[in-house]
Amino acid sequence: AAALAANGFKKGDRAVLFAENRPEWIYVLYGAWQAGCVVVPIDTLSVADEVAYILKDCDPAVIVSSDKNLPVLGEAIKKSKVKLPLFNVDKKLPAAKGKAPVYSIKDTDLLLILYTSGTTGGQKGVMLTKKNIETNVRWNNDSKRINETDVLIALLPLHHSWPLIATALCPLDAGASIVVVGELTAEKLTKAMVAHKVTMVTAVPRLFDLLHRSIMTQVNKKPIARIMLALCKGLYKIPFERYIFGRVKFPYC
Repeated sequence: AAALAANGFKKGDRAVLFAENRPEWIYVLYGAWQAGCVVVPIDTLSVADEVAYILKDCDPAVIVSSDKNLPVLGEAIKKSKVKLPLFNVDKKLPAAKGKAPVYSIKDTDLLLILYTSGTTGGQKGVMLTKKNIETNVRWNNDSKRINETDVLIALLPLHHSWPLIATALCPLDAGASIVVVGELTAEKLTKAMVAHKVTMVTAVPRLFDLLHRSIMTQVNKKPIARIMLALCKGLYKIPFERYIFGRVKFPYC
């Protein structure tokens, strides 16, 4: 936030965030918000034409990216013909003088512009205010589903609204910890879950399928594990509840 403010960026300026899932992604998000900027995240799977369209459409004041995404970004900048300051999270940020600014944010203040494509046209920027975001966070966290003892894993791309709310903003609001997995593979997923003692996973069916395949790969490597799994499958088919609860007679109400 201090670096952005020191370089002349002010409240209302658009800050494009074009980077993969990593801790710096979240640092930039909150830093830009504290500096008063509106964050415009871009899908890292986007091609240069798509990035160029967003750069021309949202009228940004600054771009924050990473080494991994610079080739696509460079091509997009040429196509869009925009001339903007570029901060690279893999390099040292410009020196900041003084403290970060503190703004009083209103419910109607714009915080995010998320680009999404429809079925009949190009990408459109969805404008989300503080009230929009806060309503989602409060709906989840006021029920105390998450607390400070939880460790959640951020798997899905944070530029999407649901993963951003569910695996970043809600856990941080509740005081929980986040494990950011940059590469979506079954091996890295299971290792991260064990190493960091993850207590909650919020994901989509494809990711649970990845997790299942990883577990089955390990099971199939060990004969004893395969035997135990076969026994469990056999026991599951036996209707124990029929023998136990079938003898219990309930009086009519």
